[in-house]
Amino acid sequence: MATATADGVDLLGRYRILLSQPLAAFNTPGADAYAARITGGRNKGSNAIAFVLTTNMPPRTDLGPSMRAADPAGLMQAYEWGPIEWPQTGGRRMAFIYERPQGRRLFRAMKDQREPMNEDVIVRSIMTPFGSFMRYVSGRNLCHSKVRPTNMYWRDAASSEVILGECLCTPPGYGQPIMFETIERSMCTPTGRGNGSTADDLYAFGVSLLMLIFGRNPVGHLRDDQILQLKMERGSYPALVGDLRVPLNLIEPLRGLLIDDPKQRWTLDEFEMWLSGRRLSPKQAQVPRRAGRPFELAGKVCWDLRSLALAMTRNVQQSAVHLEAGDIDRWLRRSMSDDDKAELVETAIESATSTGRGASTEDRIVARVAIALDPVAPIRFQNLGTMPDAVGTLLAQLMTEQKSVQPVAELLNAQLGMYWLSMQSEGRLDYAPIVHTFEQSRVYLDKPQPGLGIERVLYDLNPAIPCISPLVEDYYCLEPQDLLRALDNLAQTEDRPKEPFDRHIAAFLMARTKRLDDRTMALIASGDPSRRYLAMLAVLADVQARNGPESLPNLATWMSELLDPILSRYRNAYFREELKREAQRIAAKGDLRRVNALIDDPKALARDEAGFEMAQKDFGNVSTEIGQLRYEIEEDPSSSMDLGRQAAAVVSSILAMSCVLLVAFVMVL
Repeated sequence: MATATADGVDLLGRYRILLSQPLAAFNTPGADAYAARITGGRNKGSNAIAFVLTTNMPPRTDLGPSMRAADPAGLMQAYEWGPIEWPQTGGRRMAFIYERPQGRRLFRAMKDQREPMNEDVIVRSIMTPFGSFMRYVSGRNLCHSKVRPTNMYWRDAASSEVILGECLCTPPGYGQPIMFETIERSMCTPTGRGNGSTADDLYAFGVSLLMLIFGRNPVGHLRDDQILQLKMERGSYPALVGDLRVPLNLIEPLRGLLIDDPKQRWTLDEFEMWLSGRRLSPKQAQVPRRAGRPFELAGKVCWDLRSLALAMTRNVQQSAVHLEAGDIDRWLRRSMSDDDKAELVETAIESATSTGRGASTEDRIVARVAIALDPVAPIRFQNLGTMPDAVGTLLAQLMTEQKSVQPVAELLNAQLGMYWLSMQSEGRLDYAPIVHTFEQSRVYLDKPQPGLGIERVLYDLNPAIPCISPLVEDYYCLEPQDLLRALDNLAQTEDRPKEPFDRHIAAFLMARTKRLDDRTMALIASGDPSRRYLAMLAVLADVQARNGPESLPNLATWMSELLDPILSRYRNAYFREELKREAQRIAAKGDLRRVNALIDDPKALARDEAGFEMAQKDFGNVSTEIGQLRYEIEEDPSSSMDLGRQAAAVVSSILAMSCVLLVAFVMVL
């Protein structure tokens, strides 16, 4: 919990973020930096740095405990994190507190130039502490994912040791320039790169060393697509180095770290052996096997499987024509002499037409064929590229940027994630849990009722994302109780909507609250206002009972103003008014549970219904008696005077009773 004070924002009573002291030099993609001070604990009085998120993309809070406990060697240490009050909007934002480096950033921007770094300094002050950090994270199967010179700092003013900057504020790969990513990750939409591995961090470190050696970005004049194409054609090391000269002693580690095949790339053990003075056998980049003749697709000349797969995903309709005509099958068998791959492509086409749903057949076929041709590349579908474990973060980006999420829904329905997993030559145990997740997501997509649909997929795949409903997105709600507090605040505003619910709120509550009744949640979509509002009240009351807070007076009053359709179920007008007054009295105390118990009382409804039935019966009896009197008068006019007096008495009593019935009940005959 964080509170705002006169000179800044307080986090957990131990850190003060000084919003009047921004530190633009430390800004990172997705977060702005501010000076901070440690006000409690063992480092009380020390300076720190606060990264305040500028996006609702899910942060990597699951890595927080490991990074907080990390050996400080080679890493800017994380201290704490959590939502803070944000005075500028009256809402909340997420903040991360980190150790504040005393030295400068190695590169302020990718376009900067500086003096090339001395070889001895690189080995002693950069490579050695990086090795210590990598040993720590690799033992925990973690990936930093933001290894680059613009995220490296001198720990102290004496420039004795370089440390890596933050890695928790945004999803892995977010804001990472493409030159630091492997070929496979470069093919992804940035938020679709996935968690990555130690091998990916080692690759990014190798590219970072080149920038430090040359004092500039060696491919800064190229576009991202040109960098990727050059790496695919020549291999990463020759593509990035070009005609530049690398110090003789650093050629070996750079070649080893920048090998494109992750099976051949240097491991952490090999990197540490080199640091200890042991020299390893030199490794050369392996160029993909070329065809006897190229395949031309949409003006692109493809000599190998990977370049063809990439060209196909960028030209779906033309690729579908070539597949239908058998051109690609013939090229694989004749020019590549690869009958096995041709058989895989044929199977991919068959499976695309027999499984999955949604999307065009062409999109499904080309996506599967691309996976068959280049299995380690990401899933590429409708201009999106994603690793299976990053479907959630990709969906989060599209949702937060208010872009169409249909491609992700169709990707899941087409079962492309399952197909990608089936095509991996080696079992990927780290992806095993995703199998169940994909299947569950398809179930949610089949049911568009509140609490399910694509919104439920979003919150299930992103446990760290706040509720991004337009009603509460400024409040950074991570837990159900946060959402209720946000709605309680919203209830006080003049421009609040009529109802405190939308699809995001329903899905968020279903994903974050165990055993919430999905049947009740489904009724929120009812066209009957009484059923819809009663369902809203029941859900909110249940969430309050399970999570708190104890009092929500504004939200309860908001709901009490929607009671008329619910109260219309009661026939007795006097009782309806009494219920409404009592509900408003309870609502003022903020207890949604008691309001719901009062309004949705089966016993009270039964008593009301019984009273209504009795009133109907009495009314029927009286009507029968009136009819009998009319009949007797018509049959014996001579007795009309006596009967008239009797009738007058009966009618007067009937009128009195009728008035009572009409006032007390709304008759439905």
